[in-house]
Amino acid sequence: MSLGANIVTNYVGEEKENCPLKGFVGICNPFDLFTLDRYVSKYRGGYYQRQLGFYLRHLMMKHVEELRPLEKRLGRSIEEINKEVKTYHDFDKIMTAPSFGYLTVDDYYRKGSSILKIDGIRIPTLFISPLDDPMVV
Repeated sequence: MSLGANIVTNYVGEEKENCPLKGFVGICNPFDLFTLDRYVSKYRGGYYQRQLGFYLRHLMMKHVEELRPLEKRLGRSIEEINKEVKTYHDFDKIMTAPSFGYLTVDDYYRKGSSILKIDGIRIPTLFISPLDDPMVV
């Protein structure tokens, strides 16, 4: 579901004929993270960006000890990062992109988008998305 569907779609598309799954159902897959980010930053005045940022800050502090090994790579403490994160875009810019070796947050959004891997899917696949879901653009 949602970003999880994006991750599994990437996996299934990358594996092509070697995918061990028999089938896949993706629900509310955002497909294009770059376009999604641009849309959500304007949707309802950035409400979702801020709400998801708040939730991610909460998760960071809940799992601060598990995240400590990233501090050296990121060049600051988890507590310092937590103070900087106001939106999910901030989180992706400060934590996600550098943690996984992307050059920038936009590089992560572009390369992490499952829209690029759909043509590699070789197993039965069903994508389900409501017409009014603001996260599926």
